Amino acid sequence: YNIREEKFDESLKKMRLIPNPANSGCKIAISKDGTIIAKTLQNREIKSLKGLLPEFAKHIKSMASDEMSLLPQFFGTASINGKTFILMKNVIPLLDAEIQRFDLKGATNRDRYAPKGSSTNRDLDFKSTFPQGLTLFDEEYQSLQRSLTRDVDCLKNQNIMDYSLLMGLVEYNEELNIPAGFQYHEVHHEENKFLMFVGV
Repeated sequence: YNIREEKFDESLKKMRLIPNPANSGCKIAISKDGTIIAKTLQNREIKSLKGLLPEFAKHIKSMASDEMSLLPQFFGTASINGKTFILMKNVIPLLDAEIQRFDLKGATNRDRYAPKGSSTNRDLDFKSTFPQGLTLFDEEYQSLQRSLTRDVDCLKNQNIMDYSLLMGLVEYNEELNIPAGFQYHEVHHEENKFLMFVGV
């Protein structure tokens, strides 16, 4: 994933716990520079993940040089105080600007509003905030659609059905400093321009 070993090691030394938007009971930590996420796993989840990784790796390697995958980028596992963490690349950078976060499943039942106090919104929150949706340039739309189609096919082939599209939106301004290594798309809503970070 083009991350220098010394930078990776330095990031791991400076982790802090953050709230879990899914309320799943697992603990989540993020590196100080925002590049790495660590999430606790149960033994059954570790076993399941190990079974999936070969196909995930094959899927990533099969992509052309001008394509990208939105699937998680796994770095490995670590044991801390008796708990096993999966280490993966963060999708949404830490910025000195307000970021709107969405966990989208394509569902509109009543529980798809974010719980009170949650920092991560859901499908119905997105629909009420952006009733007309977001607009992408055609080339970016086609690229994103190809990536999502291939990634979803990969998940389907592994019988994985419970997944979300994680989205981060930040309103564009010239002073934004996006850290290296984070992919984003330019999107528009009415007269406003946003940078969109996405992952599955």
